[in-house]
Amino acid sequence: MSTRITQDTLNLLRDLADYRMLSLSQLAHLRSKGKHVTRKRMKQLVEEGLVELLPGVLTQRGGRPENVFGLSKTGIQLLRSEKALDQTLAFEQVGGVNLVHQAAHQLLLGWWRIHLVHLCQTDSRLESRLLTCNSPLALSPKTGVPIVCTQVPFEDNATVHVTPDAAFIITDCEHAKSLLFFLEVDMGTEPLSSEDGGDIREKVNRYKRCFRTTAYKRYETIWGAPLTGFRLLFLADSVSRFVPLCSTIRAMSPSGFVWITSADRMFAEGVSGKIWVAGGATDQSAQSILDRLARPAPLSELHE
Repeated sequence: MSTRITQDTLNLLRDLADYRMLSLSQLAHLRSKGKHVTRKRMKQLVEEGLVELLPGVLTQRGGRPENVFGLSKTGIQLLRSEKALDQTLAFEQVGGVNLVHQAAHQLLLGWWRIHLVHLCQTDSRLESRLLTCNSPLALSPKTGVPIVCTQVPFEDNATVHVTPDAAFIITDCEHAKSLLFFLEVDMGTEPLSSEDGGDIREKVNRYKRCFRTTAYKRYETIWGAPLTGFRLLFLADSVSRFVPLCSTIRAMSPSGFVWITSADRMFAEGVSGKIWVAGGATDQSAQSILDRLARPAPLSELHE
C-alpha cells in the first residue's frame, strides 16, 4: 500500500463505512469537492485496494448510472487498526457488496442524510444527530443490535420492535429545543395493506404504539435532549408511490404525526422546504418539518 494514510483518507473511509455505499456525486457533496477531484481520488483508493467499485444504479435524478463505492476488506481492516471500527464486525456488516440488491434504497437513504448535513451546514442555528439501522457505527456495543431498534410494549407483556431506516433529532440551538424524527425510505416494495401483516399499515400502527407508550423517550438518554413526541417521515421514491401512500395514511386517522414527501420534492427544495404532506392530507398545504424555520435548502449543483 503506497498511499500515505492521512486523516482525510481515514475520514473518507469512515464515511463509506457509515453510509455503507456512496455514489460519486454523493461523495463529492459530502467532501465539498468537484466531481473530477472526487473521481480521481476514488480511482486511487480503488487501485490501492482500500475501496471497491460496486455495480451502479440509476441516479435518483434520472441520470446515467454512476460509480458507486464501498469499503474493501483491506479498507475495513485499516479502520479496525485505527480503532474506528469494532474488531468483531464481519465484512458483511460494513462492506457494501451485500447491499447491492438494495442499492437504490441505500443510496436514497444516503441522499437524505446528505441533504440533512447540508441543511445544518447552511444554517448555524441548527444541529442534527442521526443514527441509521444498518451503519456499523450505530450498533449497541453490548448487543451488536442497531441502536435505533426500539422494543415497544404490547399486549400480554409481549413486545414489538420498531426499527426505522433512520432516527434523528434537529436542534434549534438558539432556543435549545430538539425535535425527534423517524425516517422510512419507501421504495414501493412493501404492500400498503395486507391480511398477513408486514405492510405499511402495520408499520404505522407500531409507531402509534411507540408514541402511546412513550417508548421513544429512550432517545432522551441517547442524545441528552428532552423530547416530546415525534414525527414519522415517509420518503417515497416516486410520485407514483407518494399518492397511494398518502391515501393509506389519510385513512388511518388519527395520523397527523405521519408526514410524507417524495424524492423529487426533496431534491427540489431540500428536507426543510414546504414539501411534506401531514397525515396524507394532499388537499392541505404542504408543510416544513422545521415549522417557523422553514426554508428551501436544495443541494448546490456540482462542478467538474
